[in-house]
Amino acid sequence: MLLLISLSEAFRQQSVGIPQSWKVSYITPVFKKGDKNNAENYRPISITSTICRVLERIILNSLLIHLEENNIISESQFGFLKKRSTTTQLIFTFSHWYRAVLESKNVDCAYIDLKHAFDSVPIRFLLYKLFNIGIRGKLLNWISAFLTNRTAKVKINNTFSTSFQIHSGVPQGSILGPILFLIYINDITCVIPDNINKCLFADDLKIFQVFKNTENTNSLQNALNNVYQWSSDWALEISIQKTSILHIGSKNPKYTYTLKEKKFANYIHSKGPRNNISQRSFF
Repeated sequence: MLLLISLSEAFRQQSVGIPQSWKVSYITPVFKKGDKNNAENYRPISITSTICRVLERIILNSLLIHLEENNIISESQFGFLKKRSTTTQLIFTFSHWYRAVLESKNVDCAYIDLKHAFDSVPIRFLLYKLFNIGIRGKLLNWISAFLTNRTAKVKINNTFSTSFQIHSGVPQGSILGPILFLIYINDITCVIPDNINKCLFADDLKIFQVFKNTENTNSLQNALNNVYQWSSDWALEISIQKTSILHIGSKNPKYTYTLKEKKFANYIHSKGPRNNISQRSFF
């Protein structure tokens, strides 16, 4: 408690900066599956400064108050927020899909995978977005100091690598990382047309259109074009190999869709929500 009070007072008076030791991450690679010689098959688990995490909670509370009072985070975001979860996202999605099937309509749903999204966020772009939503003064200055000049070491067994600079991304393993990422990705929903449903769980984006057989699905393709352009503008890469389309409806015409003129590699068809829709449907 005394530590919390001291850190809170230090932040209010802006009497101290952030020690460099607080900005070091220790990364342990944890094997997932596949070829053990392929670095892509390891998940990096990051450990950050314990003392800094205490101060981050103070900053997080200030951020959350600002976000909630100004209704900034999109209602389409279900990740890392109170009263929102994979369960509430599932309920939202299934309510639309069941209604569509009952009304003999179809659903085309695109699952969009952003490659290494948390690690790819350009810091100057994130600070720009923070400024635009009203984060100013010492709060913005502290976050800027927190994000810049970070370093990391990789730990394998009891051996550490040499230190290296981290030039982009929100710090994984930190308290602030998730909410900072939500702020960064928040306006992706603004480029999606109103007649397209959208769901986010952190960096996982799902967009879908309900339509009759007599209707075309240009709106969904237009939404995909807009999302691709947004990702290009804000330096987040879409992984076309991990992006897929789900067709729902017994008479679904199974339209094809593209991203930057590349056809989706993965298509799944289901006659209705009861018919073996994979867990991927719910993130």
